[in-house]
Amino acid sequence: KGEIQKQLRGTGWKFKNNKIVRDFEFKSFLKALDFVNKVAKIANSKEVFHHPDIIMHDWKSVRIESTTHDVGYKITERDFKLAHGIDKIKL
Repeated sequence: KGEIQKQLRGTGWKFKNNKIVRDFEFKSFLKALDFVNKVAKIANSKEVFHHPDIIMHDWKSVRIESTTHDVGYKITERDFKLAHGIDKIKL
């Protein structure tokens, strides 16, 4: 847990319930949806191929949650790689 929090420090991501989690706010529904589509492209890319849970709270809020299911819901390098790719999206 300490190592995970250390890697997340200063990124906007939090460690909760065996997942790394980050909330994003947008000015419009279309901008939020555009962001979700960009996350999907990153998640499905050959380099990452790791799929997060994507939750739209309302018309302009998006929560991304990531954990590695196939190793018992633990945080792995795949989760950090996904988060790093998402962080590169221009908001």
